[in-house]
Amino acid sequence: MKHKIIYFLTFAVAVLFVFTACDKIEDPFSYQPKPIPTDDNGFPELPTLVKQSVLLEDYTAHKCPNCYKGAETAHTLIEKFGSQLVVIGVHCGSLASTSTEPYTYDFKTPEGTTWYNYFKIPSQPSGIINRLNGGKTYGVTEWEANVESVLQQTPEIGLQVLADWLTQKDSLQIKVKVHYLSTLKNRNLNLTVLISEDSIVKPQLVSIPGQPSIDSLNYVHSHVMRAVINGTWGGEILDKDASVPQSEAFLIPTPLFGEIGKNKDLVAKNCRVVAFVSDRDTKEILQVVQEKITIK
Repeated sequence: MKHKIIYFLTFAVAVLFVFTACDKIEDPFSYQPKPIPTDDNGFPELPTLVKQSVLLEDYTAHKCPNCYKGAETAHTLIEKFGSQLVVIGVHCGSLASTSTEPYTYDFKTPEGTTWYNYFKIPSQPSGIINRLNGGKTYGVTEWEANVESVLQQTPEIGLQVLADWLTQKDSLQIKVKVHYLSTLKNRNLNLTVLISEDSIVKPQLVSIPGQPSIDSLNYVHSHVMRAVINGTWGGEILDKDASVPQSEAFLIPTPLFGEIGKNKDLVAKNCRVVAFVSDRDTKEILQVVQEKITIK
């Protein structure tokens, strides 16, 4: 193994299983990694054969009548490709804005809005696959073929994540280990860590062929991006090359993790930690992994 880096992230939270807070927090996820001493205990052995994984960013919105088709397609692809495919639903744009009943819940995040504008999302639903080709967007019918194509690539990086909710400390502890599988030259890399959540029951506008769209009041939203933990584009982990064996640990301090926006209460058992390594200059994602939070 050419190179290993371990990242250690800890969050103070207010309540046991549901993350809640009373005070409004300004830009709570902009903190960059700070070195701390740690080891890599707790990680299983990296498989001998590391497979390439893919991040599919589904740019969606609760008032987008066709966006449920993107969610259904993503579910089908997850069934086909398994853990090699990681999906996040990024709610953004005017169709994701809140309004009168029933669309009063705010799914949007500052980071999702920045990505929406940066990648110039033309319509919804749109997908970005590993942010290749400058973050080229694809229609729903193009997702499967392009995901499958990326999965055939030989990975340059392996990733592992441990995500533990520590009951006695009321804190979420995340460790990320980065394995460089080949020597990387002239690459500036970032590590981005975010939280996604399943099983959010909130209204969704749904189109019906030949009829007016309807409000599906008990629609179950999955893979919803809730917050980026360490900044919109992540934190720096590599400058120029990875050719010397090395082990580092980082702590990302945050204030109380509860309020990430109006009416956003995260249920720990429904959350996943998603981590990906990307090229700082091109935004291309080299590897991604996700892990459900373990309650301890």
